[in-house]
Amino acid sequence: MPLSTSSQTKYKKAILPIGALFLLLLPATKLRDLIAVDDSSLGELANSNLEKWNIRSIVRTVYAAYFTIAMEYIATYQHKYLWHSRWLWFIHATHHHQEAKFGDGPSKSDAESRMFKRHDDAVFELNDVFPVFFASISMLAIAWSMSTPSSLAKDCVLGTGVGISLYGTSYFIGHDLIAHERAGKQFASAVRYIFPYVGKCAEYHMINHHKIDVNADDRKDPYGEPYGFWLGPQGLQVQRKGSEEPTTPTTIKLCFILLFLFWCVECIFQIT
Repeated sequence: MPLSTSSQTKYKKAILPIGALFLLLLPATKLRDLIAVDDSSLGELANSNLEKWNIRSIVRTVYAAYFTIAMEYIATYQHKYLWHSRWLWFIHATHHHQEAKFGDGPSKSDAESRMFKRHDDAVFELNDVFPVFFASISMLAIAWSMSTPSSLAKDCVLGTGVGISLYGTSYFIGHDLIAHERAGKQFASAVRYIFPYVGKCAEYHMINHHKIDVNADDRKDPYGEPYGFWLGPQGLQVQRKGSEEPTTPTTIKLCFILLFLFWCVECIFQIT
C-alpha cells in the first residue's frame, strides 16, 4: 500500500538527520580494531588521521546530544503514563499538594490551587525521589562507562548518561527553580526576564498542568497537558487540536532505534 503524501513528506524530512547520524557512526564499526582501548595507544596514533577523526569522541557526542533532546519526549511519556498512574500517583501527588494512598489516581475532587506551596513549607517532597533516582542511575552509568577497559559500547553509555544529566539539570532549573520558585522568587523572576522562553514554559506548566479540569471525563486525568516542560506550549496546542497522545517526531524515533542497534552490535563485538 503506497504511503500518503503527508507520510512521504514526514519520512523525507527524517532521512537527512538519520543519514548523517549513520555516516557518523558507521566508521566506528569499520575501524574498531584500529581504535585504542587505552590512552597510551591513542598517543601512538597522534600523528595519524584518527587524531582528527576521533571516532570515540564522535560516538559520545552523538549519544549525548541525542539524549539531551530526546529526554523531553521520554519525560513526557513518563509523566503522563507513570507519574499520573494509579501506581505512582501516591508519590507524585505530593507535588500537586495532595495526599493519596497507593492505588489511588488523580481525582477531580482534588483541590489544588494554581500557586505552588509545599506542605508545611517543607524543603523536600516525596516526589523528589524521582529526580534523585534518575540522577543516581545516570551517575552510575557514567562512572561505569569510564572504567577500564574502555570500549565503544561504554562510550555509548557515557554519552547517554551525559545527555540524561544535561536534560535533568535543565529540567531542574526550569521546572523546580523557575516554575515552582524553589530557589526564591527573585531568582525565578531574574531568569524569566533574561530568558523569556523559560518563563513561558514555566507559566504554561503552572497555569495549565497545575489546574484541575472539573469537567474532565472520569476515565481521564483531570490535570492534563502539558506533561512535558520545554515543549509544554507545543504539547498544549496538540491537546487543543483534539489529540490525546503526546507526539514524538519520526526522526527522534528512528534515531533511537539506530543508536540502540549500534550499541547492541558493539556489545556483541565486545563479548566476542
